[in-house]
Amino acid sequence: MSNFQISKKLLKHLYHKDNLSTYEIGKRFGVSATTIQTKLKELDIPVKSTSDRQVGRHGPIRDKDKWTSHDTQILIKLKDADFSVSDISTIMARSRSMIKRVMTQMESKYAKKK
Repeated sequence: MSNFQISKKLLKHLYHKDNLSTYEIGKRFGVSATTIQTKLKELDIPVKSTSDRQVGRHGPIRDKDKWTSHDTQILIKLKDADFSVSDISTIMARSRSMIKRVMTQMESKYAKKK
């Protein structure tokens, strides 16, 4: 069992919904593709077939400037876990300025609700 921790929901989303490879996911979290493969097995997440992996390479390219509600959920979890802006930027593959901008917007929304 590896020491690397990630929720089943997040890993499944990155691997199946975002169609990232184990290498790409590992790179975001600073671990090897083998660690991600092990975690997929530990969490009982189905592994893509060879044909799925090949098709995925030619799938739609994610718009790096588009921010989704899922991105906000990930940002909140990482911020609550006390990751730095730099670390969050690396994990989410977004610029530090975008992370800072979204965090500022989130903080002003929450301040207005209080």
